[in-house]
Amino acid sequence: MRLLLAASLLAFLPYINAQPPGVKLMSLNIAHARATGLSQLLQSEAQARHNLSQIAIVVRRESLDIIALQEVDRDPFWNGSFDHGEFIALQAQYPHYYTGSHQTAIQLDYGTALLSKSLLQNSQTLTFTPSLARTRKGFVISSIDWSEHENLKVDVVSLHLDFLSDSKRRREIDKLIETLEPRDVPKIIMGDFNTSYEDPRLIPHLAPELDLHTWDPMADLTTFTTLDRGLDWVLISSEFRFVDHRVLPDPLSDHRAIIAEITLRQHSDNIQL
Repeated sequence: MRLLLAASLLAFLPYINAQPPGVKLMSLNIAHARATGLSQLLQSEAQARHNLSQIAIVVRRESLDIIALQEVDRDPFWNGSFDHGEFIALQAQYPHYYTGSHQTAIQLDYGTALLSKSLLQNSQTLTFTPSLARTRKGFVISSIDWSEHENLKVDVVSLHLDFLSDSKRRREIDKLIETLEPRDVPKIIMGDFNTSYEDPRLIPHLAPELDLHTWDPMADLTTFTTLDRGLDWVLISSEFRFVDHRVLPDPLSDHRAIIAEITLRQHSDNIQL
């Protein structure tokens, strides 16, 4: 009887000890903490803090490993002079975070950010060349140690492209490629691309240049509800595969958050480091 019980326990041990595969990601344009309001100029600091707290609740609920955020204020005059990325990180209990400023002026400082459960290393900020009468965009990049493979470094990017011009977005994508191509490591690029997949000058140009792919380029996934379009994307290197990908319904901003779970492909166990 004891032998039978022991055999049964051994049979179930893999299920008892099993952990969910891969790493769970989220990308969200937090829209200066205005949630679904018309303008951040029309809300109080208390309302901004409440809206950011709702984002932190979702981050904790989803048990995310890495979060990419866009339109993250650091010292805004319009809804309280506090760092929105730091606020979300502390509320959600994420020990590692980095915000890079792309638009700066007196009491106006915002950009893109990364939050992570693991250490963000060698973090950098790059701001694209500005266009006349438009706010600056850019990206932040950090290196992380990949949890599934010893000694594997991965570049993680939070990106925000121009909202108005395809030609400007193409120049920004070319700058992104120029920056990332020499870094010979797997890559994860998340953010507000301000474009759908169809334009061949943009994401279809970026993906092969850096050996990236997304979940399903032609999937009908709305991330920007105002225009009923998919403007936000998660792109990953060929060393990874998607385990899951979905758009959250939570009304955290005028964008909807993308959740992606990814893991190393089988052949990547022999990846050259």
